[in-house]
Amino acid sequence: MLACMLVDTSARTVVLMPPTNERQRLYWRYCSVCEMLAPPRSWHCNICDTCILKRDHHCGFTGSCIGHQNHRYFVFFVLYLAIGATYAAIYNSIYFWWLHSESYVNWFTAIKIVFPMFMLCLDVSWQNFYLLIYMLNIITSAYSIVLIAYHAPFIIRGGKDCERDAKRYDLGLQRNLEMVLGKRMHLTWISPFIQSELPHDGIHWENVKDETEKRR
Repeated sequence: MLACMLVDTSARTVVLMPPTNERQRLYWRYCSVCEMLAPPRSWHCNICDTCILKRDHHCGFTGSCIGHQNHRYFVFFVLYLAIGATYAAIYNSIYFWWLHSESYVNWFTAIKIVFPMFMLCLDVSWQNFYLLIYMLNIITSAYSIVLIAYHAPFIIRGGKDCERDAKRYDLGLQRNLEMVLGKRMHLTWISPFIQSELPHDGIHWENVKDETEKRR
C-alpha cells in the first residue's frame, strides 16, 4: 500500500517527447489543465491535479492514482489483502461457528450481524467486538476478491479500467503481464522491494498500438 502512495506515476516526472511521425502524433492530445501534450493512455486526475501515465483509476483507499509505475504494487496489495483476509476469515469462522458455537449460534447473533454498530452501542463487550471484527474481515475478503476478479481481465488483455477497446494494446499474455509486473515478474510477488524494470516507458504507446494492429 505504501508503494502505491509513494511511487509517483504522473507525467510531470518524465520528459515528454511527442513522436515526429505525424500519424503517431495524432494519438497524443493536449491537456488544457496541465498545459502540455499528454501521451496516449494518460489521463488528467482532478484529485491529484496532474496527468497520470497509463492511468487506471484513482484509488480512494491509498489516496493516489494507479498508473504505469505503481500498477504492480496495487495488484499485489489487493492480492495479499485477499489472501490474508480470506485466511483470517476461515479461521475466525472456525472460532465462531464451531469452537464457540454455544455462544454465537443463535438469533441474537443474526440481529447483531444485521445491525452491528447499533448492537455494539447497546452492549459494549468483547464478544460483540470480536463479532464486529469478524464481519469487517468477511467484507474485506469479499471486496478484495471482487477487485481481483474485476481488474484481472484488463491486465491479461493488456487493457485498463475505463478503456473502451481493451484489445488495442494486447501483446499476448506474457508481454501484457510484463507491462504491469516488469521483466522479473516471476519474483515480484515475493516482495515490493524487488526491482523489476518495466519494458515500456509508459509514454509512447502509439508504437504498441501499431504493433497490435499489425498482428490482427
